[in-house]
Amino acid sequence: MYPPHRLVRARPLITSALAWPVVLSLALPRLAAAEPDPAPPQEKPVITMQSFTFKTVNDEKLIADVHRLDDQQLRPIIFSIHGGALIMGGRYVTPAMRDWYVENGFVLVSFEYRMAPWVKMPEIYQDVSDAYQWTRENARQLFNGDPERMVVAGESAGGYLTFAAGAFLKPRPSVLLAISGYGNIIAPWYSEPSEYYRKVQPLQDKDEVYEALRKYPPYTNGKACANFYFWTRQTGMWPHVLVGHDPQTEPEAFDAYCPVRQVTDDYPPVVFVHATADYDVPYSESEAMAEQFQAHGVDYKFITVQGGYHASGTLAPRVDPEGENRQAIMDFLFAHLPGH
Repeated sequence: MYPPHRLVRARPLITSALAWPVVLSLALPRLAAAEPDPAPPQEKPVITMQSFTFKTVNDEKLIADVHRLDDQQLRPIIFSIHGGALIMGGRYVTPAMRDWYVENGFVLVSFEYRMAPWVKMPEIYQDVSDAYQWTRENARQLFNGDPERMVVAGESAGGYLTFAAGAFLKPRPSVLLAISGYGNIIAPWYSEPSEYYRKVQPLQDKDEVYEALRKYPPYTNGKACANFYFWTRQTGMWPHVLVGHDPQTEPEAFDAYCPVRQVTDDYPPVVFVHATADYDVPYSESEAMAEQFQAHGVDYKFITVQGGYHASGTLAPRVDPEGENRQAIMDFLFAHLPGH
């Protein structure tokens, strides 16, 4: 048995959220004495943060953090689902991503959910649904968020859950944003041993990784969680761990958890981003989702990034120096929010 309570979630040792570099301005020499002084730099807007318990399970509190501009304006919501392979990570959002969402006028809701191996996919989906319903029911009163203008967004495993959310969340979100997401959790890249993870990480032993997890409250030891993830990828056991069935002999057990099989004609509009040489999630996963969206007449925008980037790294200024992709995403989101 695993310890029943979580303390503070550790951030994953392999993070999908790459910090965006700081842009340094160089002071140029004054050309003439009469040249006017440069305008003083604009102060960054004040961003506030509040934390709320949205659900309690067996004395375990699940927390949502709400980030927004320090004003009283009713604003649309980014409902952010964190990545981490459904094994590690938490409600922490990098400052760059937080600022990008909030400074574009959104209230950002970032929440935690229970993860493997302590729970399996049904509980994860239920936590996401409960966080969504809590947000819809409390947004106006608690933090001036508009529940009728909600964007579900996520990176990597959060992108997977975002694609899934388009099918299982009710009422449907206004629009989705998936970064490095995936739709088929029993494709060979996930259900067979990964040569990449067998090369870049020491081979993990099953008994050792489980024993390491037992020593700590769930989710609190980043190294133990990361090594457990490495083991699931090195052995192709990730789908079995998350769903509890063998993808080779029981593929039908995974249908409900493969968004590529859940797209319907009333799926919400979706914008998604993927790098062609993503080192963790194959670009072909987003290509397959695009095929389904095309087949069902879903309004979508697929942004391709050249290179080997993953999650928010695909949107970093060094990758998107002119901000064209970031602007295209925001244009798509606001075009599909009611009242815009």
